[in-house]
Amino acid sequence: MTVRRPRALATFGFFLVLLAWIATKVAYSFRGEFPEISLLCKWDCGWYESIARQGYLSPIPPLFQDSEHSNVAFFPAYPLLGRLAALLLGVPPVRSLPVVSIVFAVLVSAAIARLIASESRASRLVRLAILVAYPATFYLFVSYSESVYLAAMLAGASLFLDGAEKRSGVGFAMLGAFGVVLGATRLTGFVIPFFLLAAAALFAWVRRHGRRGGALSVAREEFTARAALFLGGAAAGSLAFFAFCALRFGHWNLYFWQVSLGWYKEFSPAKAWVLLTTHPFPPSLDYQLLQVQSRSLSWMVIATLTGFSVYIAIRAFFTAKRALTEGDRSNFLRCALAYAAIVHLFIVVCGDVGPWDAWGNGLRYPMPTVFLFAVAWRDEWTPTFIRENRVARFVAYVALAVVLAFLFRNQVGYLDRFIRNEWVS
Repeated sequence: MTVRRPRALATFGFFLVLLAWIATKVAYSFRGEFPEISLLCKWDCGWYESIARQGYLSPIPPLFQDSEHSNVAFFPAYPLLGRLAALLLGVPPVRSLPVVSIVFAVLVSAAIARLIASESRASRLVRLAILVAYPATFYLFVSYSESVYLAAMLAGASLFLDGAEKRSGVGFAMLGAFGVVLGATRLTGFVIPFFLLAAAALFAWVRRHGRRGGALSVAREEFTARAALFLGGAAAGSLAFFAFCALRFGHWNLYFWQVSLGWYKEFSPAKAWVLLTTHPFPPSLDYQLLQVQSRSLSWMVIATLTGFSVYIAIRAFFTAKRALTEGDRSNFLRCALAYAAIVHLFIVVCGDVGPWDAWGNGLRYPMPTVFLFAVAWRDEWTPTFIRENRVARFVAYVALAVVLAFLFRNQVGYLDRFIRNEWVS
């Protein structure tokens, strides 16, 4: 499959819209400090800045919430890039880290444009509007690793899906590099490459049914090899960090130790299920959670995505089945992206059911699922009565516009609170 390359404006439109509204908001609300880029370095930036400035430090056992002396709770790709940018630009990490985020946001924009280039204009605009309005999208511009993680994920997926790169050594090298960055940014970096590898291998196996070669020929198939390289890079990125911890501190699992101590994280599908069944209403009804508006919204977002995932899983199954029969590799692999998004959502939700005993401790965590849904969505999954009925389609567009306006309004408020160093989930 060769993806139609989008025009320059379409390629960078997502980035330019984000840049315009964020710059306008910061300039308006913080006139005395604009354009000081360190305004975008808050909260977790302190941890990344500590790592970029002095490297990893930790006693044994690690300390509770002490970024200056025990900072092994974050993967290395983003702070390393921040340190490199600081050296190149001659600025401190509090300024270089936002620069890294903004640069990688450009790559996110380009990858999205490339992944949805074959869709209709209306479909592309709807997808981009959803991504711009999502309440946590501003994190692509602040000193968090969201920008690097999504850039590596989406750019890697784009390179994998684009057949134009299949015989390019540079393309293969870039795919492996994106995999390394993905795995060295978040532990969940393996999810998307794994699903792409499984889908590529399954497609090759089924399409070669009855031919000679068996498993060896499947392994040599170009898409399978490309996906294996992507997954191998992600695994190498994560394992390199664990190996460093083992050599530097004598404990390969120091990251898990630090996270469980400072953030109360635990991967618990059972607990997540209990919360789903015992907290069927938005946590805004709970006094403890009423104090934090963004947590209430994140509950609603995650609950909506969970229900939406069921619908997508069903539609993707039939699309993938037909694509497998017809030999439509493009649709089959995009269905794999949709399933990867669902599993990614499951992992981050089950891994974040900590001390508050409530869904949705963070609007950032579902971001990869939202972005993957946006690029993997097939227009045929739109309900028939909306596709074929003008009135229903108009009502759906109006309803979507209202919802997106509500979400974007919250994003503007959350950015303001973030810069003022007020907690945002």
